Amino acid sequence: MGNFESNGTTENSEMFTHYGNAVWLAQKFEKCLAAVLQGEFAFENKGKLPYEKYHEEISKLYKSNLGELLRKLKKQTTVDSDIEELLQNALKRRNYLVHDYFYHNESKATVPDGRLSIVQELIEDQATFLKAIMWVDQRCKEGLLKIGVDAAKFAEIVEKNRLAEVAKFRNGEPIDLLTK
Repeated sequence: MGNFESNGTTENSEMFTHYGNAVWLAQKFEKCLAAVLQGEFAFENKGKLPYEKYHEEISKLYKSNLGELLRKLKKQTTVDSDIEELLQNALKRRNYLVHDYFYHNESKATVPDGRLSIVQELIEDQATFLKAIMWVDQRCKEGLLKIGVDAAKFAEIVEKNRLAEVAKFRNGEPIDLLTK
């Protein structure tokens, strides 16, 4: 296999930046989908499970991979065929990006025209993931309304909790972003 080190070239940096953005959006899609399923689970099981069991099940959701989350979504609800196609394409592209992308595109990544085609392809992938995120975000807002939760307030709480998790350790030292 060749060497894909950036070696300071703008072309390689652009290619790797677009790759990173695409993978980041795929990950965001995955976590947003877990949040929707969490909302559905909360609505269906409100008051039915002990606190510990409820949180155990939620934890499993966030440890599930994208394919598992999509299978769980299909069990819980039906989606229009165009949305089903979008979600399956997002899954397919995410798996390809993470597991095989540069292996299959090695020769293209080493020449300017090839890198340009890679960048164009990655921009298309980013658009796919953004469409999937927007659909999931809308489902999440609908689910929150269904259980009587203000979506904006919920998003604020989720972001604070995410920042708190990220901030637990920075350079080996515990920090607390929520107090700043």
